[in-house]
Amino acid sequence: MSTNQTSNPSPCSCGGYHGVTADMEQIISIAVSTLEENDVDRVRISLSGHEPVNNPMTFIYEMDRSGALRFISSRPGGLPDHIHN
Repeated sequence: MSTNQTSNPSPCSCGGYHGVTADMEQIISIAVSTLEENDVDRVRISLSGHEPVNNPMTFIYEMDRSGALRFISSRPGGLPDHIHN
């Protein structure tokens, strides 16, 4: 999961990871690793379309240690530019 499709996430300034993937399994795998490595109860996952779209949306979920996803919110627009740095 990365900007060059190598399946390697890139750390971003927000303290999380950034990447591009069409495979939700990669996202879940990174979330599980983050849970274990940081000994936290849940992680937040933000999803947004990568290609230009007419009405971009961002969807935010939380995943707990059991793998359950809980919808948090959605908003118009893509992810902020600082997420990609």
